[in-house]
Amino acid sequence: VIMVDLEMPSMDGIELIQMLQTRHFLIPVVIASSRELNLMTSVETMVQTMAYPCLGCLHKPIKAPALNAVLEKFGEVNESSDADSAPLASFSEAELRAGLAGAQFIPYFQPKIEMRSGMVKGVEALARWQHPELGLIPPACFIEAMEQSRSLIHALTLSIAEQAINQCAMWNEKGLQLGVAINLSPLLLENPDFIKELTQLPEKYAVPLKQITWEITESSVV
Repeated sequence: VIMVDLEMPSMDGIELIQMLQTRHFLIPVVIASSRELNLMTSVETMVQTMAYPCLGCLHKPIKAPALNAVLEKFGEVNESSDADSAPLASFSEAELRAGLAGAQFIPYFQPKIEMRSGMVKGVEALARWQHPELGLIPPACFIEAMEQSRSLIHALTLSIAEQAINQCAMWNEKGLQLGVAINLSPLLLENPDFIKELTQLPEKYAVPLKQITWEITESSVV
């Protein structure tokens, strides 16, 4: 178990958890802070949305009974981690193409929270596969296979980007203006046609460019 303070000298708690997840170190965390309770609750919700094991939040100064109560959850998380340690599923190119053709790949929106206010200021669109038989499949099970074929990762990225920008437009209509970050594989940046397709999406859905952030993923960076 790792005790994570939201405010640390070189890296804040959220950045640390994101780094652990990126490196597949799914070590249960306890979030600690002296900040406002609404901020801590927002961060806990965000971590749970990331599907990262979080035992709970503790307000500083931490008292022994509260710490013991949170640590009692460790056994539950540890038991459920057996499934997580199993080998990742592998899928054929034909299965991936069928999933794309069936519009089974969808964006999940991870909130980005402003530390000072605890308010959600934006979201990051993360790809998930809503498999008709296997349920919700995380990107670690399919992104690497997708990147073996430029046409697959191209189609996936455009699909997630269009769905995310369309959702952004719907939020705007309801007065909820959030920035949306969308991940791009570096393998696609060499294709000028792909860049053109991407830049047409905000115009198609009347979403201001300032609301869209394109983020280069690290999966294929050497």
